[in-house]
Amino acid sequence: MITKKRQLSRSAVAVCGAVLFSTIFTNAKAQSLQPGERLLAFSYTNLQREDAGTERNADTAIISYTYQRTTQMAFTGYIGQSRTEGIFPPTPADRQETDNPLVGVGMTYSLGSGREIGASLIYGDIGEEYTSGGTTTRGDGDTLTASLRFSQTIPLSEQVFLTGAVSGAVSKSEYDTPGISNSSTSIRYDGSLTVGYVATPDLVLKAGIHRASANNVITITGDRGLTRGKIGAIYRFNQDTAIALNWMEGIGAEDTHQRLQINLMRRF
Repeated sequence: MITKKRQLSRSAVAVCGAVLFSTIFTNAKAQSLQPGERLLAFSYTNLQREDAGTERNADTAIISYTYQRTTQMAFTGYIGQSRTEGIFPPTPADRQETDNPLVGVGMTYSLGSGREIGASLIYGDIGEEYTSGGTTTRGDGDTLTASLRFSQTIPLSEQVFLTGAVSGAVSKSEYDTPGISNSSTSIRYDGSLTVGYVATPDLVLKAGIHRASANNVITITGDRGLTRGKIGAIYRFNQDTAIALNWMEGIGAEDTHQRLQINLMRRF
């Protein structure tokens, strides 16, 4: 049982690269940067999961800086912090807390006709504290994640558009606790289909479905796949400032699976 709990923790860290890269990609696209322009963004994500008394929650904060080099190409650097907490029954519950400072770089390139590709490289530090039966052990390690993404946007009318996206991430992790030392390689694939509606020049509404699959466990229930429904909105306060809100709900996953993401963006 301890092995499974720790595996869940490492899995959360290993796939973090794909999630962060998606955030970077969304921020730059939302503000439609022109060559020479820059974008400063702050992103916060809260993930709540629970099933049969077992909880795994996470909070992630990211500050990113994007430079639009040409009409087609943009580069991004960022720094962030992710914190996960696990509670495992029976009472008294075992607890697991993991802190993950992260740094990385990303690049996006427009292929024209609504098509875009991107890549990222992310390094994360792992610091874990695990308490069971009144005994606390600590572990540490690191992880390196490489991600690729492709998206295609198709206008259906003047106000409605359809966006499909696929991405893949490969993570290499090294992890040590007293008496345990190992390394692992995680592979994750993500795909999504989203319908967007331009309600006003300053407001865009979105709804869609997202599917993730991996070579390791990514849910509390021990599944290697996860389907989520999603809704979102982007609102521009003015020409240079915008906010994006996104909500995801697990479908047929844990009893509770909810993800909220808030992005604040400033172009200059």
